[in-house]
Amino acid sequence: MSSSSSHPDLILTNARITSMSSSPLPSNSDAIAVTHGRVSSIGPTSAIATLAGPSTKRIDARGRSVVPGLVDAHNHGVKACLARLYACSFTFSASPQDIEAALEGFFERNSGVECVMGGRYGSEFFKTYAGQLLPTPREWLDARSRGRAVYLREESGHNGWANSRALELVGITRESVDPKGGRIGRTDAGELTGVLIEDADVQARLRWPDWTAAQYEDAVREYVKVANGFGIVGSTDADANEGILKALSEVDREGGLSLHVVAAQTTPYGHREEPLDYGLHERWRELYTSDHVDASFVKIYLDGVARDDSRTAFLLEQYLPDPRFPESHRSHAHVPAETLARDYVELDRRGFTVKTHCCGDGSVRATLDAIQAAREANPARSEIELLRHEVAHCMLVSASDIPRFRRLNAVAELSPYLWSGESCVSHRRACLGSERVERWYPVKELLDAGTELAAGSDWPAAVASVNPWPGLASLVTRTDTSDPSSAPIGLDQAVSIEDALRIFTVQGARAIKRGKDTGSIEVGKSADFVVLDRDVMEVDPRMVGATKVDVTVFEGRIVYEREGAN
Repeated sequence: MSSSSSHPDLILTNARITSMSSSPLPSNSDAIAVTHGRVSSIGPTSAIATLAGPSTKRIDARGRSVVPGLVDAHNHGVKACLARLYACSFTFSASPQDIEAALEGFFERNSGVECVMGGRYGSEFFKTYAGQLLPTPREWLDARSRGRAVYLREESGHNGWANSRALELVGITRESVDPKGGRIGRTDAGELTGVLIEDADVQARLRWPDWTAAQYEDAVREYVKVANGFGIVGSTDADANEGILKALSEVDREGGLSLHVVAAQTTPYGHREEPLDYGLHERWRELYTSDHVDASFVKIYLDGVARDDSRTAFLLEQYLPDPRFPESHRSHAHVPAETLARDYVELDRRGFTVKTHCCGDGSVRATLDAIQAAREANPARSEIELLRHEVAHCMLVSASDIPRFRRLNAVAELSPYLWSGESCVSHRRACLGSERVERWYPVKELLDAGTELAAGSDWPAAVASVNPWPGLASLVTRTDTSDPSSAPIGLDQAVSIEDALRIFTVQGARAIKRGKDTGSIEVGKSADFVVLDRDVMEVDPRMVGATKVDVTVFEGRIVYEREGAN
């Protein structure tokens, strides 16, 4: 099977190839030839090896598994790497003593930094250490900040913790009013605690000094390196501000972007009744789209998160009763139905794919209604390009809404990393109850209904790594694959390893609008594939999460090699 008579630039031999192609390879196909960045031949090693010329690079897989490169269809990788390179970093499990030590180390290394961003502390941090963070979390942080403004992020990315100088910097005082959809933490006496919930956190970060252009570009390069190391060749930045857009485009023009990237343009977070600035999104698309960057996506946040302390995911049925929240509390959509429908209709008409954050089943339904409005208003668009809008997260989906995904040609985008084990869902169980948690992420139901799926890590929100393999494994096991004692959650929603790999490859590629170029190993497609240390199609699914990538190839170039693997 050949598309070129010239010597290939690269050949890979003696491999166990899982192509994910709809047309099965002949049983003796264990080698791939690559010419000008494309797969030019697939066949037996005995035939492919003869195509090599004097300058052809060679990879001997030595019987190892080769699969298409993976797609992370939802992450905040550039922001994660900004924090990795320039913020005060600590783990989700950090204690107050750990955070104090991390701050001390950061100050020693960065004597000239006056505004310190850091994180991320765990979701139960303030409950667990309430007796230590005295007199208030704000004052505890003041005493350890060396007079600098310090703002720390919570693991979900929806809440924050500020010291007094940081609150002053962002304009929050005792007299400040809670924003709709957020809360400024106060003691019973009205003193600021420094804890900012949901939209209060968002508003504070909007007023925080931005990173420099050079820092953004460094973070892009770092993210590319990290992603390639895990076998990722396609990626969606799910909240790209102009700094990220510029940096992605610039690094790509320099030749440093070994990823197919979707940049979903940011929109205002929180309550909004006015329509979006469609002209701004068109300008950003024109300015920042490049060979490997597709800026024709827009991100909308329709609700918050289903966490016991905030309960801001919009539900169809009420949360479990709690005296901290109103009776029959269901939360609400950030954007009214009429405004959301207008945004979808207009963005669809202008050629944008819309990705909407939906953690509650109420927001899922509202988003499907808006997609339906776009389909009805723009029937001619299907003759140009039917845009496959994405419902992001899909943690809770009403059974009656599942058939609508296929009818509306909408993508259900999942974050399987976020259900891995009881520790990840205990606070959801506390506010939703066990029955809803057992149907958490109804993957099997969506798949059986013919829904197009995609998966994303949401890194660094609630997960410590962009590593896709634990997430892929949990689609099959419904457990935390790093913990052998982890009990499965919603085992009836488990899927096969083949379906899981397809979600991360073929369907992920379609979600980033690169399905004709990547996602499977086929002649004519971009040579995007990875060599693994195990055959994920054959090993115990509980071992898939520990998979190591030995080699990553992007457009025919070796962009990652694990030390000692070859």
